[in-house]
Amino acid sequence: MNASLPLAAPRRTWFLRLRRALQRSALAGLVLAVFVWLSAPFLFQWLDRRHPFLIESLEQPSSGHLHAASGGAEFARRVALDEQWRRPISLTEMGRWLPLATTAIEDVRFYQHAGVDARAVLRAALRNVRSLRVREGASTLTMQLVDMTHRTPRSLRGKAVEAFRALQVERLLTKDEILERYLNAVP
Repeated sequence: MNASLPLAAPRRTWFLRLRRALQRSALAGLVLAVFVWLSAPFLFQWLDRRHPFLIESLEQPSSGHLHAASGGAEFARRVALDEQWRRPISLTEMGRWLPLATTAIEDVRFYQHAGVDARAVLRAALRNVRSLRVREGASTLTMQLVDMTHRTPRSLRGKAVEAFRALQVERLLTKDEILERYLNAVP
């Protein structure tokens, strides 16, 4: 029994060192998070001045060519440049259920976040790390709208740019305007 005591001590010190290291890392992460949270308004102002977002770049994709008779009645329509058939309509014309179904499927917390859903990012990161491959994404409707109008590379840097642009869009447009533009642009 006494022979096993010396072996338990090194295991315990290793565990204590690991625990202290994890506590220090958590504390450093918390300090960094608080610093970023406090400096975020200044950081975003600086980034906005340095990389302004032009709202005109979010204009609706081409709806194709419309041919109308002299009375204004539509008689022919051609496919748009991105080979999609579109006829942009307002959110109120879409009815009640299409916007509700879209937000329920694509972005449940659409009306609660400011362009980037931190909860979804954390959930997706944990699932992807656990499975050692990309299983889930965390793109919001706003991020998808930005991606449709400003193609970004499918990389971590591209996602960061997309997230930054989504935050800018959320400051420029209302949620309903974003949803309307998304629904008119999505293939």
